[in-house]
Amino acid sequence: MGKTINPIRKRKLKRIIMSGETEITKAMEKAGYTKKTAKRGYANKSAQIVEAEIQKEFDRSKITPEYVLKEIERLKQLAIIKGDLSNFGRGIELLGRHLAMFTDKKEVNQTISAKDIVKELQTNRIEGFLDNDTL
Repeated sequence: MGKTINPIRKRKLKRIIMSGETEITKAMEKAGYTKKTAKRGYANKSAQIVEAEIQKEFDRSKITPEYVLKEIERLKQLAIIKGDLSNFGRGIELLGRHLAMFTDKKEVNQTISAKDIVKELQTNRIEGFLDNDTL
């Protein structure tokens, strides 16, 4: 029968690797493994299990725009079934935002000349900003 994996060391190893330690031997030593065991690196069963767990968590956390849109659609349909118009409306709003349908656009058409700016500054004199010598 093989050796059992120490759950405390395994947890420490996972935490150390997740915190940014890139060298497996250093991470294993910090987690409490002997230097001899740590030198084996990924040949060690604990290191392999921790690596697989980290990879699984990473794969599970991949959130894509497609995933988010599918979830919004699913929740919107669930809201229809339950008769929850508030959440249905929210789903529609989120989909509309994704399509940039609700962006505020203001069109400004104003022409102004340098003469108009000088005239405006003279009539609304700002102290210290415009001297009579500069005109």
